[in-house]
Amino acid sequence: SCNNHFVCNYQSSFKNSYIPLSSLCDGKYDCLDLSDETSCCERELINDMALKVSSWFIGTLSMVLNGIIPVRNLYTIKSVRTFSALTDKVLITLISVGDWLVGIYLFCLASIDVYFGKNFCLRQYDWLVSTQCSILGVVSTVGSQISLFSMTVLSITRIVRISQGLSVPGPVNKKCYVLVASIIFVTLGTSIALAVIPLESYFEDIFVNALYYPDIKFLRALITKNSFKQALTSYYEKTRLPISSFSWSSIKSLIRGMFTNDYEGISYKVVGFYGNDPVCLFKFFVAPDEPQTSYSWFLLGFNFVCFGIISISYAAVFIITSTSSSSLSQGATGSLVRSRNSRLQRKISIIILTDFLCWVPFIIVSFLHTMGTVDASPWYALLSILILPINS
Repeated sequence: SCNNHFVCNYQSSFKNSYIPLSSLCDGKYDCLDLSDETSCCERELINDMALKVSSWFIGTLSMVLNGIIPVRNLYTIKSVRTFSALTDKVLITLISVGDWLVGIYLFCLASIDVYFGKNFCLRQYDWLVSTQCSILGVVSTVGSQISLFSMTVLSITRIVRISQGLSVPGPVNKKCYVLVASIIFVTLGTSIALAVIPLESYFEDIFVNALYYPDIKFLRALITKNSFKQALTSYYEKTRLPISSFSWSSIKSLIRGMFTNDYEGISYKVVGFYGNDPVCLFKFFVAPDEPQTSYSWFLLGFNFVCFGIISISYAAVFIITSTSSSSLSQGATGSLVRSRNSRLQRKISIIILTDFLCWVPFIIVSFLHTMGTVDASPWYALLSILILPINS
């Protein structure tokens, strides 16, 4: 008759079937049947209604608009006569492809949220360990990096052209096609490599977050390496292994030794790099003692350098065009050039502002999280839906 506790649906003689209400829906499983996190919890993949609407709107808009630009550019690219025009079209196409992938990511995320609905709480672990979650994370990362890298190269080419003044652009030849093909290869290859490396089994001790044993009731949570170390050291009392010797492969082997091999043994699933959060985003928020910290901060630092190059290049373009506009006469030609320069300066301001709003918040929040100032883990959905797609 007490109303200050929750009764687990599954009654167990060796585990308390009554838990305090404060442990209900707290993200940690206390009942063997997980009923404390599923019976009355209605958590969804995307909990906030504004974020749900935004994911549909931004994702659809980004897919449609960024899908038009590559088709249009590929249709007109044959008529290009100068190397600079060819480079611009290719880089703008790459930027649109990257932004289109980010749109795909958001649209799929919104669709999966609808698919799971209020049952997501019950099936969240199955989602975090799924191949679909990893694919979604790769698509998001590849799209973001393609867009950023292409914008960086485009900003460099533009400042180089403007610094050359009135020199006549070179014609398109075989050398130009080779250079453009190299830019495409490096941009796509680097972006894909950065996104796929965390999925390689060779690097599992760096990028695997936890293991999940769906068939073992008392291992139904996501077990991290530190938790395994404590449990295994206690179980294997005669083992005197130092903590540094606990690799994921040895942990799997030691866990298998704790159970019978009948019925084909026990099965497990890996919680990979992108399974860190239900939105399956790149793991930007890392603690200093996590093995992924160096890799995450390498990418953040690299992206910050790209942002710096874009800002400095377009700031220089802004200054050069402003200087040239002020030195022009008041004639028709001067007014035309000033009007063109004014439009260019507005575009430059928008580019720098959107880049700033896209990446600087990520970097600042990631730094504060790593330093322990804030816990940014609950912000993945907000940042992935509203901040990351700003450039898209």
